[in-house]
Amino acid sequence: MRSTVPVGGRCLRRSPVQIAAARMMGSLTPKKLTGWLTLLIIILGPVQFCGTVRSLSTVPESFRPYLAGHPSLSTAIMIFQLLVGASAAVWAYAAWVLYRREPGSLKSAQTSLLVGAALRIVGSFSIAFFGGLPPDTVRSMIERALPATVIWVAMITVWYLYLIRSERVRDIYAAEQIGSS
Repeated sequence: MRSTVPVGGRCLRRSPVQIAAARMMGSLTPKKLTGWLTLLIIILGPVQFCGTVRSLSTVPESFRPYLAGHPSLSTAIMIFQLLVGASAAVWAYAAWVLYRREPGSLKSAQTSLLVGAALRIVGSFSIAFFGGLPPDTVRSMIERALPATVIWVAMITVWYLYLIRSERVRDIYAAEQIGSS
């Protein structure tokens, strides 16, 4: 992404590297975060990270009694850990991108929000689908996971709509001009 910079009577194109250099030299400061954006950064960063660490550490232990009778369960647990861990990493990246407020980076944060959600949702069903558990157990696990999935989808939808519709958010991440704050 390139943005224009007024020089004399004309506008010159500048690369993201040039904009970052201008920001480092103090001639370009990031715009102030809004309250809702700060909340989203906190949710995607430390809140999700702590919740994910707790989930990743407790899930294997809760299935330990069933490992002997279901050989594919350990693989399903690893798939769960991989997908849910990846979702936490992607959301942490989204939080970092949002916090940095680099010009033109909003699309990257929006995409990371959706990718993280997809990983988390698929991960939440991975043990049920790949664990080789009895059909009644699978059905019960899916029934218990559905309400949480609906809540996840609703929450991600609300935050995604906020990121794509908010004029203040668009203004914060718009291509900036060097020399203007």
